[in-house]
Amino acid sequence: MFYILWLPKLNDWRCPRLNRVVHNVNTARKFNKFTDVTFVVGPDENTCTIKAHRVVLGTASDELAKLVSGFDRYESIRIQDVSVKGFKNLIRFLYDIDVKFSDLSTVRETHLVAEKFKVFKLKLATENYLMESVKYESILEMLQIAIEFNLPTVKAKCIDIISNKYQDVLKSEELISAPFEVIAAVLSVRPCHGEDCLCQALLAIGKWKKKHETDQTHLVYLLGCVDFTRLKITDFNVFIDENEGLLSSADIGAFRKYILSKEIVDAPKWYRSSEHDLDKKSCNAYTEETEKTDSLEKKFSQDMKRQKLKVKEALDEEISYIDKLMTETVDISLELHKLAVTETVRTISEYFSDILKEAVETAVESFEDDMNSHLEMEGEKSEEKFAVEEKVSINTVTEIASASGIDKLSERECCNAEGNGVVPKCADSAEDYKDIK
Repeated sequence: MFYILWLPKLNDWRCPRLNRVVHNVNTARKFNKFTDVTFVVGPDENTCTIKAHRVVLGTASDELAKLVSGFDRYESIRIQDVSVKGFKNLIRFLYDIDVKFSDLSTVRETHLVAEKFKVFKLKLATENYLMESVKYESILEMLQIAIEFNLPTVKAKCIDIISNKYQDVLKSEELISAPFEVIAAVLSVRPCHGEDCLCQALLAIGKWKKKHETDQTHLVYLLGCVDFTRLKITDFNVFIDENEGLLSSADIGAFRKYILSKEIVDAPKWYRSSEHDLDKKSCNAYTEETEKTDSLEKKFSQDMKRQKLKVKEALDEEISYIDKLMTETVDISLELHKLAVTETVRTISEYFSDILKEAVETAVESFEDDMNSHLEMEGEKSEEKFAVEEKVSINTVTEIASASGIDKLSERECCNAEGNGVVPKCADSAEDYKDIK
């Protein structure tokens, strides 16, 4: 009975521990083993080919299942509207590998990919990363991402940091270059930091309007975020001097009157309506965000349950396939080993059979020669012994005959008498001959 001990080679991609199925599948993807789907990702000038396993992607979300089901395994799936970094992070996440976020642009790209293919757990991973990475140095970019992807928790944390350094944010060039949604969110904070912040807010609005070619509604909304009742008239005049032509003469006069009287009826009509609309919009936006967040959490919980079942089924199928594959591999290895051993035994038997045959023939010949030599030597010794015994016998008979007064017999006569059983003439009877002998 033969036993095969399977040990991985140094360049073997497989892991001997079968309970690490995910590790084995990801390593198989790296070594391009059993991959059955190919993606060509990125714009035409910067594409990247990525291979994966259809079962891993198909069980991750319904969108990915539809995507990989509509193509043959030998066809490439072209995806132009996502970045290479974002799609690679999606693949790493689906294979249970840590997602890499080198910068905030990678976070945005990864979130877009997760949103496109409805991989909600990856979206949650990007949100958690943003929550842990919020800092003042990139606060406006963080705020922009939170607004773009509707992340209320991240947005609230950004606003909290901005309110602590509100005046510095208003003076920054990043705010002037930011899109409308970002500067609107910053101005809607309305912290109680005194009149200097209000002056800086007005100046920031003027600079932003000069840099961005937008319609008047954006300016109206931004001015509606400023509390003119707490603004000094001198600060308002500085704002008007630096932003000539930004407001009409009637609006300038109405604002001056409103700053002095503190009565809202003296403010321009569009400002009064914009302030009311701002509060209404803020309330509606908060309600919509809350409802949308609750809906997403509920949907995410349901999707997670479905995904767990799909992943469990896929893993069971993968484990069954790997067990079957390894069983077939072991059977084939045993059969090949058996054939190799049989062939080796047959070759060795033939080789030693020829050697043994030659050795036996040589031994037989040697034995025959030794026997012949021995027989010859024994024959010579027997003849010599017989001659000596014959001579002794004749001498003895002669001596006895002489002693008995019997005539001397010749050797020939004694030999003939003894050989033929005839009693010699010198003996009267056979008994006498026996006595003589």
